[in-house]
Amino acid sequence: MDSDTVIHELGHYLEDNNSFVHQEAVDFYNRRTAGDQLESLRSLTGRPYRSSERTRKDNWFDPYVGKEYLDASGNRKYTEIISMGMQYIWKDPASFAAKDPEYFDFIMNVLRGLPSK
Repeated sequence: MDSDTVIHELGHYLEDNNSFVHQEAVDFYNRRTAGDQLESLRSLTGRPYRSSERTRKDNWFDPYVGKEYLDASGNRKYTEIISMGMQYIWKDPASFAAKDPEYFDFIMNVLRGLPSK
């Protein structure tokens, strides 16, 4: 497994095992995607995602960040916010900060244990 994948999966672990981190990710996702329609990840990216995989594209650096995960009750069970953010801080922090300073700052604050604004 490459380091990008390890960091990505650590982000999922952090969100899945820390209710503060999960709630911060959900709140950030909801704020950033308010009013955005669900779109096909396959159509947006040209990658072979399942036809059922949808995203709210916002202005994310990668449409996968907005991937929609809901449980049977319609609650946001998972996000890609923390995992993709951590992956891109690891991969290229300067580019991430330049492309999406709000998202970059959000991830840095979550990793510091600070609440979002």
